[in-house]
Amino acid sequence: MGRLPMWGSSPTFFFLLRRCLPTHFWLRFAMVGPRYVLEVSSPGFERPLRWPEHWRRFIGRQARVRAQPLPGRNRVEIVAVPDDEHVVLRRQDGSEVTVAFDAIREATLVTESEVLGKRSRG
Repeated sequence: MGRLPMWGSSPTFFFLLRRCLPTHFWLRFAMVGPRYVLEVSSPGFERPLRWPEHWRRFIGRQARVRAQPLPGRNRVEIVAVPDDEHVVLRRQDGSEVTVAFDAIREATLVTESEVLGKRSRG
């Protein structure tokens, strides 16, 4: 495959192009076909939490949650996911509450810079 040509700490555009184009054509014609589009995206730093698998993956992390039993948009810690229908959250005051996934209207992870008390610059 050869060496990774780099300028600084990033691969060059031509290196990436040479590596990605064969994969693109293989996916387009061999796997996916011309009638379909394969899109890959990143959820970003404030990842939305939608499915029980998301909540399980981030147990111990902070999240912002808007849900029926919690007033407003709360910053909580994800404590446990006992089943595919509920999540246990720890409020800022230390109390724990079990919330049904159906009652959650919006939930995102809190970025690490916010946890450390820093503002992210954009």
